[in-house]
Amino acid sequence: MTELIKITLILAISSALSLPLIAQENEPEQIRVPNNILSGEALGEFVPDEPENGNILALYKNFFTSNDEHYSVGIYQGKQGSMTVKNQPYAEIMYIVEGSIQLNTGGNSPISYTAGEGVVIPKGWTGTFTIPEGGFTGIYSVYNNENMQAAPGAEIILLDRDTIDGKRFSDFRAFDPDVSDIVARNHEFYRSEDQKFGIDVWEAQPGEVPFADLGYDEMIYVLDGNMSFIDMDGDAQIYSEGKAVILPQGWNGKGVVSTSGARVLIFWHLHGERQ
Repeated sequence: MTELIKITLILAISSALSLPLIAQENEPEQIRVPNNILSGEALGEFVPDEPENGNILALYKNFFTSNDEHYSVGIYQGKQGSMTVKNQPYAEIMYIVEGSIQLNTGGNSPISYTAGEGVVIPKGWTGTFTIPEGGFTGIYSVYNNENMQAAPGAEIILLDRDTIDGKRFSDFRAFDPDVSDIVARNHEFYRSEDQKFGIDVWEAQPGEVPFADLGYDEMIYVLDGNMSFIDMDGDAQIYSEGKAVILPQGWNGKGVVSTSGARVLIFWHLHGERQ
């Protein structure tokens, strides 16, 4: 977990250590992404995706949009085809669940990315997006803030398979021992130019941590193991491999890492100014 998110988390949970789970009116709740959406069974019919720029047929489902409308997360499926992108107006993170994609930056040779990998396509990127035969399914996170400057060079950032699989992490260490009994390790892949959007991979051993008035939005996609989240009204949801949950800004509750541990991708969006 990044230091920025870690600091925000400490501030959020420190006031909750001695509080019982008491639901308040209009309390933000965890958002479980339905299994039939993640599997692609309930996404509808394929339609042309930006037909003025290419020939890709696609379908997608947006899971969540932040209150400031800068951040959204969802799932995308596409059939074989290609699309030209010029000066992309937003930053996008994509984790490849099935199939593959090819990205060609500035006329260079295309680079292929396959299931189990991911990419960050920065604001300002120009190139060609291609879906090979067999199609593609990905979990995406988009940050669209006109006040953020484009990334220098606007180069693709790889979310490599070995790091996602936990093979290039540092050692486990106590995760905020004053407020949690979790032992964890992490890797930050990307943080936007304005420090308000990014993605981490986080691996933890069994334990739990309380949250109070969460200061950011995040989607958690489980890669391995199990995690549970408990709302203030006591509603508990378990998330296993391939499942996803969104915790919106202001959420209160508790997170629990099961006895098998967990490794997850965290797609996050910070509200307000950097701490």
